[in-house]
Amino acid sequence: MKRSEFKKGYTHIYFGNGKGKTSAALGLGLRAAGCGLSVCMLQFLKKSKPGTGELKSVRKIRNFKIIQFNQKHPMFEKNPAKLSRWKNNTVDSLRRASVLLKSGEYDIVILDEILNTINCGFICERTLLDLLRQKPNDVELILTGRSAKKNLIKHADYVSKIESVKHPYNKGVLARKGIEF
Repeated sequence: MKRSEFKKGYTHIYFGNGKGKTSAALGLGLRAAGCGLSVCMLQFLKKSKPGTGELKSVRKIRNFKIIQFNQKHPMFEKNPAKLSRWKNNTVDSLRRASVLLKSGEYDIVILDEILNTINCGFICERTLLDLLRQKPNDVELILTGRSAKKNLIKHADYVSKIESVKHPYNKGVLARKGIEF
């Protein structure tokens, strides 16, 4: 598929407390890359791990790029100084995402865990809504995170709520390489 054939880009939201939001976004990105579209995933609130399965796989695909901002989720950080620095970094990272979104370089832009930056107070909902309103018409945009505000849901074209029914983590099983990362 050539970009000129991609007449309308829609906005997707994958949210909920279940496993699979990032995996769903990656799956759509892989499908698009396989059809010749260019994809960029920006990962917010995830500690950079050069050995994650998605990074290893995507490095092999020339038209799929992942950018990590090297931030832990605030629920895993106890140092207030780091949280303040991460908040500033998140604002800068969102500016970078806005530039990439409007650059014309990518057909699909994925903002992984961006919804969580609102929930933890790093950015405000209005800022993200402004970004959605400025999205070029021919770019597909995907947002992921645990919860989505009503105005964001209203603005989106696709919304999928992913619920956890059962997960090994509830029995003390930690994240497993190749499955959770």
